[in-house]
Amino acid sequence: MKKMKAMALMALLIFSPPLLAAGSGGFPSRPNFQKVTINQTSINDVALKINAVDETIGLRISSLSGEQFYWSVGSWYDFPNWKAEASTSAIISSIAGVTSLCNNLGLTVGNTFTPSCWLSISGTGALSSTKACAAGYTRVGPNYCAKTTVYSFTSLTRDTCAALTTPSAGAKALIVLGVATVQTANSITARQTNLAYYGDATCTTAQGNIFAKAWEFVATTAGNPIGSGSGEFKIVNPAANTYSLKFTDDAGDQGAAQYEIRGYLD
Repeated sequence: MKKMKAMALMALLIFSPPLLAAGSGGFPSRPNFQKVTINQTSINDVALKINAVDETIGLRISSLSGEQFYWSVGSWYDFPNWKAEASTSAIISSIAGVTSLCNNLGLTVGNTFTPSCWLSISGTGALSSTKACAAGYTRVGPNYCAKTTVYSFTSLTRDTCAALTTPSAGAKALIVLGVATVQTANSITARQTNLAYYGDATCTTAQGNIFAKAWEFVATTAGNPIGSGSGEFKIVNPAANTYSLKFTDDAGDQGAAQYEIRGYLD
């Protein structure tokens, strides 16, 4: 009986393929996977399709050359055009080392369309977006639009909450340049001006501020600048897309403040 058990164990070891290849020190290193190759018979063929509800909809995987591959849902590549097989399409493609993420909405099944590729990663790791910016702005990063028109400041009214007009409905944060100016009020004392910024439309909770302070050593005609503070800051409100500013000063009520929107994050 012992001899029969030993022979059975030997047969199992000889004819069973190893699950793991031995690594250094006797530890397993990597799975001994089987190679699977699926060849496309023409440029229009899909190498692999994983069906969803029926045979007309599913994940399609294809490769047109050694430098290209496509993963698509809701569409397929009928060279040289893309065809919709659903009202929405999502595509991940890699062409010559550039990987792109594309999506389209409102498609007509059976019609050809041009994929809208919003985000790409280059072979060197650079991330870029093709999403259009608002008028007067240009995209300088994957989620940042910078102002291209001539800079111009807007003056604020003292002790008044000023809601900002956002350049885009899709803005998640504004990049703003603010200036707080301290001015004389015809009496010797310390003067100050504060410019606060808020992620709401009613100046409820400040996210930060620019503060300037100076001393009026000699009583001087009101309204002469004696100091200032300035800086570029980011106001964040991704949910409501509302922003506001408010400036206050000392009892002399001669301070001033201005701002300009330099760009926005989307």
